[in-house]
Amino acid sequence: MNPSVQLLANGIEIRRSISEVVAGARQSLSLMMYMFRSDEAGQSVLTELIAALHRGASVKLILDGFGSLYTPDRFFLPFLEAGGEIKKFNHRWRPQYLLRNHQKFIIADSQTALTGGFNIGDDYFGDGLKTGWREIGVRVDGRPVGDLQQYFNRMWEALAGDRFRLKSWTRIKPRGRVPRTDVEWLVSSPSIGRSEYGRSLRKDLKRSAELSLMMGYFVPTVSLRRMIGRIARRGRAELVLPAITDVPISRLAAWFTFGRLLRDGCNIYEYQPRPLHAKLVVLDDVTYVGSANIDTRSLHLNFEMTLRVRDIALAEQARALIKNDIRLSLPITRDIYERSSSLVQRLMRRIAYTLLSRFDYFVSKKLVD
Repeated sequence: MNPSVQLLANGIEIRRSISEVVAGARQSLSLMMYMFRSDEAGQSVLTELIAALHRGASVKLILDGFGSLYTPDRFFLPFLEAGGEIKKFNHRWRPQYLLRNHQKFIIADSQTALTGGFNIGDDYFGDGLKTGWREIGVRVDGRPVGDLQQYFNRMWEALAGDRFRLKSWTRIKPRGRVPRTDVEWLVSSPSIGRSEYGRSLRKDLKRSAELSLMMGYFVPTVSLRRMIGRIARRGRAELVLPAITDVPISRLAAWFTFGRLLRDGCNIYEYQPRPLHAKLVVLDDVTYVGSANIDTRSLHLNFEMTLRVRDIALAEQARALIKNDIRLSLPITRDIYERSSSLVQRLMRRIAYTLLSRFDYFVSKKLVD
């Protein structure tokens, strides 16, 4: 079966696809989630998972120990009583507690997968205009899903005995990838070197003449910032970033990078209607969508999963989504940037950038060495 890839344009489409995929599962469901909240959306998805168990499907769920910290264990009791299984990633305090499993995907019958920036919760399933956060997802059907299922299975086994073993997890990669010109899963894991996601992103940045992105957390390293600037100088670079965010320090850190990016000719916009949480990058004919942001944490500290697809039609569709959101965004011109850059603001941005880039890298180096 040739792979099929479909962009999910907002949280409403993501939620609808979750229901369709879960309802269609007959043999197995495998879920990897950073957050699974006990709100209305979380209860609704849990009910659908329990229905799948009653149909005879096996359902396994890996949750991040920090991301789902405030979801009480009793919330999952009906799921466990119906035969569901749960394992938690790195949920006991230790120095390595700072290393998180930020991957988000759902697999049905080893044939269909959903991934993106979404967690399970009310915030992630709105239209991004009047309700919920601005989200993007993707549905994949066919051969690549089998590779992701094998990856999930090995991660499940690595949590045997409810213990977190860093080396066991960092060695796990999706096997049997289809050719790079088609579809592939890119893993990030705690490392002081470059992750698969980081290496691939840099390679595509070097060769591309057109960049469009929507990014919930944008704190690029100096080298990534220079690569983005070179694209703007030789072609076009459009960056849609959040005006509203759940991590205000990340917006300050992003603004620290704006001066150089604007001088290089980048077009920068801040999305106005709702918090922007999507992770979508389009480089010429290549599209990236998944859990990874463009920041040090996604590149060096977290476990992340990103889908890379080389397909002109999908890239055009993704670029059209970004163009539409530009119309809902405020352009950050050089004049606006200068008028918003007092000495105090510049100092705050520098401190924020240092904390989110240099500190996270230092933590990664100490914990991974």
